[in-house]
Amino acid sequence: MALQAMTIEGAKSKVSFNVKKLGLLNIKGSLSDLKGDISFDENALEDSNFIVSVSPVTINTRNTKRDEHLK
Repeated sequence: MALQAMTIEGAKSKVSFNVKKLGLLNIKGSLSDLKGDISFDENALEDSNFIVSVSPVTINTRNTKRDEHLK
């Protein structure tokens, strides 16, 4: 397969995360407005690259106080 080039569509993409705090709480959240370019070759991974950015002000943990603190 040849090198594939793709552009990440910010409106359709997000990064999700899950953080375990003190071994008791699972804090789930996401960051939106993901942007970037991907070049991928499954037969030559060393030629593949990902250039991706996400704005930290888009964090959403469903807790307004925590989100404001993290921003």
